[in-house]
Amino acid sequence: MAATNRFLVLGACGNVGQWVVHELSSRFPECTVIASVRPNGMSPPAEHWKSRPNIAPVEVELDDTASIATAMKGVNRVFFVPQNTPKQLEHDRNVMKVLTGIDTVDFYVRQSVCSGLTSRDSDCAFSIMHERAEAELAEMGLRYAILRPNFAMMNVFFLVVPSLLYGGVRWPWPNDLEVAHVDPRDAGAVGALLVTTPDTERHNGMGVNVMGPDRWKPTDIVAEVAAKCGQNDARYAQVSYDEFKNMLIEGANMAEWMAGAVSEVFRDVQRACEDGTMYIDDTGPAGRVPFEVAVGRKKHTFGEFLDFFSIRDAYHRMKQHSPENPNY
Repeated sequence: MAATNRFLVLGACGNVGQWVVHELSSRFPECTVIASVRPNGMSPPAEHWKSRPNIAPVEVELDDTASIATAMKGVNRVFFVPQNTPKQLEHDRNVMKVLTGIDTVDFYVRQSVCSGLTSRDSDCAFSIMHERAEAELAEMGLRYAILRPNFAMMNVFFLVVPSLLYGGVRWPWPNDLEVAHVDPRDAGAVGALLVTTPDTERHNGMGVNVMGPDRWKPTDIVAEVAAKCGQNDARYAQVSYDEFKNMLIEGANMAEWMAGAVSEVFRDVQRACEDGTMYIDDTGPAGRVPFEVAVGRKKHTFGEFLDFFSIRDAYHRMKQHSPENPNY
């Protein structure tokens, strides 16, 4: 890539976006990585950015096309991670609207969801909005690619760790369901590869599924996380989808629309695992974006993820500040 290149990462403080920023800044130190930060957002700039002088945080309001246009000025490549909100599709449309009026951007990469979640009739609001955004993007004439991480390892932080405080985890998945997880650092590495591709024509319209190096059953996920947290008596129990949704509302104080969407995501993931579409990986040895060759390392295992992101520390911090709540 040329030394004058400027990358923009929208959703830069999120689980995957922060690692796209990290990869771009480290692989191309001569370039500028503009990293969006939401005004009054819950996620601050990542700590690991501080050692990177070529990262330029900028406030971006996705409700405001003028704000997006200001951040995109003079940019060559754009990566976008949509927020999981009821306004997700509106934000997608705002970004695409600005892109059509920016003549410096020659390639756009959008993070979506596993193709197994958008290729079926789904009741999940998130999946529906992703599918509609992809369809509209395909009709716009922009050169683009889609990053498709499988079920994120980061989900264990808000779906497993809090529940350990009350002795176990209750999900709607069968005990023996094998779920493909992916580390956000690995998804970010593939996202950075797509953003910096020298061959935009070959990658135009491509969707790249990124899966972790292994699959985990719910019982094994809970056992592994519990062991790392020193909670060796934790158990896994399957519950109905309605009960799971109510637990998220009553126990986790989650908004009803979000609890419904999370419940439907779990349902779609189960279906995608059962029909095999969750296990498609385009980054293996024979993949269209070979991971180890292009990134220069192996994918992170689930155990490595738990150690790197200090799951034990997160558990003990939560244990100190969480009141007793048997509904969680």
